[in-house]
Amino acid sequence: MQFKKSAMLALAATCAGGLGLPSIARATFHEWRIDELYSNASGTVQFIELQQPSFEFDDERFVGSQILAESALGHSFTFPSNLPGVPVADQNFLVATPGFASLPGAPTPDYVLPSNNWFSTAGDTLNYASGIDTLSFTGSQLPTDGINSINRAWGTTPLITGRETPTNFAGVPEPATLGLLIIGAGLGLMRRRRAV
Repeated sequence: MQFKKSAMLALAATCAGGLGLPSIARATFHEWRIDELYSNASGTVQFIELQQPSFEFDDERFVGSQILAESALGHSFTFPSNLPGVPVADQNFLVATPGFASLPGAPTPDYVLPSNNWFSTAGDTLNYASGIDTLSFTGSQLPTDGINSINRAWGTTPLITGRETPTNFAGVPEPATLGLLIIGAGLGLMRRRRAV
């Protein structure tokens, strides 16, 4: 009897979808994966980029109240709101330190962490949404040269080093490497100090 009931429910759902009736919408936050991690040598400029998969998925904008945590320093960040729209395949969102957010020309982070030096450059484990995704790295794996970051393909474990490419939810990537932005900001400070 249970089999007949399940089969009838499945048939009804299929028929409803075929008639153009609304189907059950799935909405969540569970497909995001940490795909890029960057820090300068001092830890003042850091970002964490999350990405959607390239295949079909549901409405993944509902990150509000989820937690991003790191284990080495004991920091955690609760996302204060959902993303502004329905993400598409391969879309990113950007979480960054105040030091990153203040760089002229850097893409606007979707979320700003409460402090600089948010994760440890000596090695750490980042945890998104209570274990939905984690990324662990050692100090030797994290480049701090101002040009490169840790990258990984969606849903894979291997970490590779590549040029940093922070991209926010609006799809705005960096106009130049962060290294150049940081150097430019430093030169600007030096010029202001000399002028005083």
